Amino acid sequence: MIIFKAHRKYGNKWADISKYLVGRTDNSIKNHFYSTLRKSLRRINKYLGDKNSNTSLIIKSLYFNNLYKL
Repeated sequence: MIIFKAHRKYGNKWADISKYLVGRTDNSIKNHFYSTLRKSLRRINKYLGDKNSNTSLIIKSLYFNNLYKL
């Protein structure tokens, strides 16, 4: 949650986000962020039965909107 909340604040400035997680590199944080996002999108697409993931942009938007309300 720290990474996602910091991403909302700083955007793709991974070096700034890495300051919140001591001992983690900006690249490792970026990789973790995108892999977590990708897993969530796959789970949602699987639930919806979408093989082409044409709706992934819509789902990503909904995912971020709901995530950032936390």
